[in-house]
Amino acid sequence: MNTFNLMQVADFPTRITNNNGTLIDTILVDTTMYDKIQVKPCINAVSDHDAQIICLQNANIGLQQSVSKKKSRLINEQTIKHFQTLLKDETWDTVCKTTCINEIYNGFQGIFLRHYETSFLVFYTNYPLSYGVSVRERYGSTLLPATREQHDQNCIQSH
Repeated sequence: MNTFNLMQVADFPTRITNNNGTLIDTILVDTTMYDKIQVKPCINAVSDHDAQIICLQNANIGLQQSVSKKKSRLINEQTIKHFQTLLKDETWDTVCKTTCINEIYNGFQGIFLRHYETSFLVFYTNYPLSYGVSVRERYGSTLLPATREQHDQNCIQSH
């Protein structure tokens, strides 16, 4: 666990019986992510197993978690021409020299995908995530933003 900066943070019994208490819940936290970590028991008096409340303060969240990656392929006139050339120059032996429909399909798909992935290279684009706006409902062509309180009068009046 230390290799991954993980630390067990619950240090109190979570299952209590008449004679003893045991820690049966494991809460592991990356210690490099938070400045202050607190775990407290939540005694529910319903069963012999209590819940835990964890408070994580001052999160050290890096750029990776605030960015969304979009996968794209480089497709332009040059890459299309390269793809067409590869398909034209292919012998297609695995497709043409069999009568089994499954072998024909698998052979075609394998050749096509190999040339597709060779011609149209993958690249990733980073987009910052936007927080606090989500779409709640769609009315006609208008999208209404969701609010923390579904009956927010300011939101209702503005739409």
